[in-house]
Amino acid sequence: MWQAFSAFDVFAFVNAVLMFAFLAAAAAVLLQQVARKARRSNGAGDGQPSAARPAARWSAVALPAALVLVLAVAEPLALATYQAAVPDYAAGQRNFQHLLADPPTASAATRAKQVRAWYRHGGQYLLTNAVRSTDQLHALNVSPDDDPVARAAVLAQIRTLCTDIASLGSWEDGYYFRVPDPQAQSDWHEFGTGARDGSRKCLAAVDRRPFDVDAFLGLATARYDLDVAGSYAASTDRAVTNILTEAGYRIH
Repeated sequence: MWQAFSAFDVFAFVNAVLMFAFLAAAAAVLLQQVARKARRSNGAGDGQPSAARPAARWSAVALPAALVLVLAVAEPLALATYQAAVPDYAAGQRNFQHLLADPPTASAATRAKQVRAWYRHGGQYLLTNAVRSTDQLHALNVSPDDDPVARAAVLAQIRTLCTDIASLGSWEDGYYFRVPDPQAQSDWHEFGTGARDGSRKCLAAVDRRPFDVDAFLGLATARYDLDVAGSYAASTDRAVTNILTEAGYRIH
């Protein structure tokens, strides 16, 4: 089946034709020089008219010169055509970002089927545990003035929850499919970003020894970030639930 040539194909073809022509001309000139020397060595060149010799010499010089001129003109034109047809890196990135910002539209029924597939094959687990873990973390209280033994027990629970939230946040960052709904995906991305950042601060604070005022303040900042992340997990869960409910799907 006929297929249109790409810019690279045209560029390569022009280069091949020009190179072949140049090599053929060079070979013809070389053979002409060899034949002339052979005739001279055999004495056959003595009878050649004197007017033909300058013409032969002129053709031997003019033909390669003409080909060099063609190469000098056609080569840049072919290269410019090729470069103009190939989009640069920045243009490619802009197109890619445009696709991310404006995903192809889908009907409500199709979108509900996509969300249902996301929910049934892992999304439900991620949302349920994200909401549960952030709620449990919010319910725990710790203070530098607490009894050291009791405080250590609470910090151990906080550490476990922060580790779990960090793991859940990592799934949003490319380990699992995007939520096939723009608003739900936006909230889920906010959860993932806050979960990863807040968990890192949380673990740094609970592992600090001694657990002084600075550690307590660091933990308070981390818990605030994780509370915000938990609110995004809850809003994602509500959005997904609404989409599935309106489409007539059972949630549990």
